[in-house]
Amino acid sequence: MPDPLPANPLALAAQWLAQARSDAAQPNPDSMILATVDGSGHPSARVLLCKDIDAAAETLRTADAMVLQFEIPLETIYYAVEFANKNKIRCIVNPAPAQPANLEALRTADYFIPNESEAETITGLPVHSVEEAKLCATALLQKGFARVILTLGSRGSLLATAESAEVFAPFAVTPLDTTGAGDAFIGSFAVFLGEGLPEREALTRANLYAGLSTMQVGTQKSFPTRARFETEWQNRRAAAR
Repeated sequence: MPDPLPANPLALAAQWLAQARSDAAQPNPDSMILATVDGSGHPSARVLLCKDIDAAAETLRTADAMVLQFEIPLETIYYAVEFANKNKIRCIVNPAPAQPANLEALRTADYFIPNESEAETITGLPVHSVEEAKLCATALLQKGFARVILTLGSRGSLLATAESAEVFAPFAVTPLDTTGAGDAFIGSFAVFLGEGLPEREALTRANLYAGLSTMQVGTQKSFPTRARFETEWQNRRAAAR
């Protein structure tokens, strides 16, 4: 691990990522980088700023995807979306926790992925059915987004573009705790796209990954390993034939 630890959390993540790439001939699909704001592994009051993106720009330009949530300042998110667009980095925005935002500054993101309540907060439209979800997605597309995905819980997910709106059915699971399912969906979707899978397959796989994450209590600890996911994916495909 690089030393000394930088104050910039994005630079810290960039250093760890560079080290991992140089050390591992075969990357571990279950590994992850956790960059905390003070580099200690403990929460702190420091927040990500636009200058932090600039400081980590060189490594960020090598990323397959950039996933942004509303847990950092909106100005930083706007700047990051612009950075991703300029550098042709796939950009996914998840407006969580939901709050009023300048959608014009977000519209160049490749994917805008709210859940039902987040979509309602942002658009002011109800999302209590698939038909209402389609109307809400249309309203977001009219704001300039190219692709909108609404995660619909037990109803699956909706992919909407200017040409069509398609519902992707959920996989049957017995849920124990749905906390973190949205994060599981978005994170796995980004990974599957980064691996070169077609959009529809990536979304279908993400539906399954999110479903599997609800079968245990907790958030990150409930996320299935890659090996478990691939076994479940193959079993589900075989059963569907």
